[in-house]
Amino acid sequence: MLPLFFTTDIYFVESKLQCSMDPNNHAIQLYQALFSNLGFVQSLILVALNCAFLRLICKRLKETTMKRLNAADRKQIQTSIFFLVYSASYTVTSLPQTVAYITGRLSISVNSSKFAFHIADIFWNFHFTREVFDFFIYFKFFRTFRLVVLNVCKPCHHRMQLKFNE
Repeated sequence: MLPLFFTTDIYFVESKLQCSMDPNNHAIQLYQALFSNLGFVQSLILVALNCAFLRLICKRLKETTMKRLNAADRKQIQTSIFFLVYSASYTVTSLPQTVAYITGRLSISVNSSKFAFHIADIFWNFHFTREVFDFFIYFKFFRTFRLVVLNVCKPCHHRMQLKFNE
């Protein structure tokens, strides 16, 4: 985000005065689409790292295990698969959004640029929906997360009960 800080200024964008990035600087526009927003490049790196970890875990288990997997090994594999699926789902929602932003920023036509930004906004909504599902998945499968959420919500729940009983 640091390059965006240095290139932000007051520009005329579609006949409106806006605090924005230089619309003629295509390199910074491309940087913003790839590394900001949903961070497509970062999520690709994350998927690659998760695949590498999962591969190493499976390789180690094949080499060292002639017996059945114990509970700790199964838990390790399940956690690795969960994080692989999680990061892949993040990448799936960030790829179309990134392509739409690149298309919108580099488009010469105003109408196609607006259309591309609308598509990018739709994928932001998909991303936010995915995050809501993530919250419920964390709540269901991660005990520590569930306990923290319940402890945070307990005082609110108690106050709501008092108001309804009045």
